[in-house]
Amino acid sequence: MHSIEIADKKQTLYYPENGYEFTKNQFLAFSGLVFQFMGGTISFTRLKVKLTYAFLNMARTANTDKDENIPVVENIMRISELNESFFNETRIKGKIHKQVDMVFFNQLLPVIKIGFKKYYGPSSALTNTVYGEYIQALTAFNDYSRTGEQHYLDTLIATLYRPKKWFNRIRKYLSNYSSDARRKFNPSLSPLYAKKIAKLPLSEKWAIYLFFASCQHFIATNEALDIGGGNTINLTLLFNQESTVESSKGIGIVGTLYSLAETRVFGNVKETSEQNTYDVLAFLVNQIEKINELKRNQKNVAS
Repeated sequence: MHSIEIADKKQTLYYPENGYEFTKNQFLAFSGLVFQFMGGTISFTRLKVKLTYAFLNMARTANTDKDENIPVVENIMRISELNESFFNETRIKGKIHKQVDMVFFNQLLPVIKIGFKKYYGPSSALTNTVYGEYIQALTAFNDYSRTGEQHYLDTLIATLYRPKKWFNRIRKYLSNYSSDARRKFNPSLSPLYAKKIAKLPLSEKWAIYLFFASCQHFIATNEALDIGGGNTINLTLLFNQESTVESSKGIGIVGTLYSLAETRVFGNVKETSEQNTYDVLAFLVNQIEKINELKRNQKNVAS
């Protein structure tokens, strides 16, 4: 955390150094402004200034041209430069573009509320999702990223956020009790949830979009996922261009569901879709490693 001293008030304010340190309210403020920036309604400079006021819980006055306000404005502009750390720069066709640093895989919005109805979201990094849920969410995420059509974003959120389980307290005493408060994933109910979720404020929708994007980035770039017992797996193998699981559109995620069902490792399509996402990904990594080892052995024999 950055420490900001306000001398005349003898007060110290704390400002996040990176996205890992965001609070829920800071994440919502950030997401709403990023949505405006990506839509072209505000400049990057304007985003940084507005974000600074939001993070410092300050109201911007209209009389900024008065002499007594000049030091305040200058300080705000200096502090706003701290917001650069929340973004990465990429150069495309000679132009520099700002991209959000995808570090928001920690769950800051475990519950969203629409009217009197609550919907519960997944754990950090999607650790309690099932494979069918992950596939549907990833498909909706890719469709929204490609088209910008809101119904795809609503579908993404409706896939991940669901009402609470019936009789959840009773389930705690059952042997098959799960810590996941959400109702079991049912793709046929997602359109129903999506109609309700369409009313969610855009800042919250975009926050969930950034959450999922960060989770996907966490998965696709994780070279040493801890699976316990001192063991790690390299999930990047699933997204490597030379991977046998790769398709022309990235990981052939839907295809893996049916391919796995054919092997009966986890059971049929329905049973496979109900397996924990990371369990399935770990199995796929193991299969790729076996194939790669076989290829290496074949090359050694040929040489």
